[in-house]
Amino acid sequence: MQGGISLTDAHFAEGSNLNRLTDKQGKILVLAYRLGYFDVPKKLNLDELASRLNLTGSTVVEHLSKAERRILAGIPEEVWQIRQRKASNRP
Repeated sequence: MQGGISLTDAHFAEGSNLNRLTDKQGKILVLAYRLGYFDVPKKLNLDELASRLNLTGSTVVEHLSKAERRILAGIPEEVWQIRQRKASNRP
């Protein structure tokens, strides 16, 4: 990939919600994270991330959105309920 970054060696721990992702979703998500796309303030914007991947911005957004949805879908409802109970018991 000329001018881009390849993450062909992205592997996730067994049992990780990241294993729910396609290879492309995982690679884009990991790269976005490593380059600071999710930082506040962002270290690079969508166009810069897309350029590094040699993809269009809309393609990157689609992959990131699907990746986020798959990860969030893997969080059991029970986890949210436990967190809410703990938060409500704080003084």
